[in-house]
Amino acid sequence: MGNRDLTGWNGAQEKAKRPPLHVLFIQRNDPDTREAMASVLEQIGFQVTAVSEPDEADDLETSPGVLVFDVDTTGSAACNLLRDLREERQWRGVPAVALVARSHGPESWRLLGECFDKILAKPFAARELAQALWTLGVSRTVAGR
Repeated sequence: MGNRDLTGWNGAQEKAKRPPLHVLFIQRNDPDTREAMASVLEQIGFQVTAVSEPDEADDLETSPGVLVFDVDTTGSAACNLLRDLREERQWRGVPAVALVARSHGPESWRLLGECFDKILAKPFAARELAQALWTLGVSRTVAGR
């Protein structure tokens, strides 16, 4: 994630202020990163399901409020994965965030911008990610999806 510094961030206050938001975090190649990111998101106040492949989340009783993809492939591969996922009813309308290395080329960024609701460049601050997730999750709740 880059900047995992939670100094000045009071996860307990955030949990008290907001209803729980379920995040599905998909990170395909690095179990250590997947576990660390899930831990950070939980500290901030999210309910987290962390998986290496989207089909590992098929058994969830309810769909998450936000999907988070740690993009470690090309933009087109990440978009294809998201499109395939959204063909299934439970994932339609669920906002998606892409976490992307700054080194991805302009074409990859353009493609990701066309299919993801938000893109964050790695490294990013935990607070920046939390704000994006809350904003997308709340907008989805307000829209009644």
